[in-house]
Amino acid sequence: MADFSAIIRGLKPVFDEKEKRQDKVLVLSREIVRLSARAIRDIHTGEKVELSATLEELEGKVKEIRQYDDDFSHITEHCYQEYVEIKTFLAITYHQDLPSPDDLSMPVTSYLSGIADCVGEIRRAIQISLKEDKDDEANYYFGRMNDIYDNIMLLKYSTSIIGPLKQKQDMVRSSIDHARSELLMAKFTKRS
Repeated sequence: MADFSAIIRGLKPVFDEKEKRQDKVLVLSREIVRLSARAIRDIHTGEKVELSATLEELEGKVKEIRQYDDDFSHITEHCYQEYVEIKTFLAITYHQDLPSPDDLSMPVTSYLSGIADCVGEIRRAIQISLKEDKDDEANYYFGRMNDIYDNIMLLKYSTSIIGPLKQKQDMVRSSIDHARSELLMAKFTKRS
């Protein structure tokens, strides 16, 4: 019969290794969130040189965290959705097709949450476009926002299946209603 203390001593290296991976994932996750926020800012301000450098660093961090993320989806979920948000917003900004979860090598729940979160950035882009009297650009962004809304609203599953998307669908609905009102108000104001 095995000595129980020997069994526990034998498990300690397993948990030590897992703790080291977790520490690495925590650091990388925070860095990915910071870089994603910087990239969003760079897109909105048109800082292409800074954006390019930020995206390069972001891609490296995402690639690195993927090596350690087994068993840590509770940590990586947020940074992955931030990554999806920036990649989606970048595609929309450059009038490209939206990337798929496979294109980004992202878990589906992170992908859907990131797409939903992107709607807030699209609304901000609409506001900036309206402020700069770029009505065509504002309408383009609204069309992309509406496309996201129409499609993610098709996913009617419980939170246990689809994760946080269920709550985000309500946020997307609210954002699109506000954006529609802002576009109508801008149109009305120009007529007056």
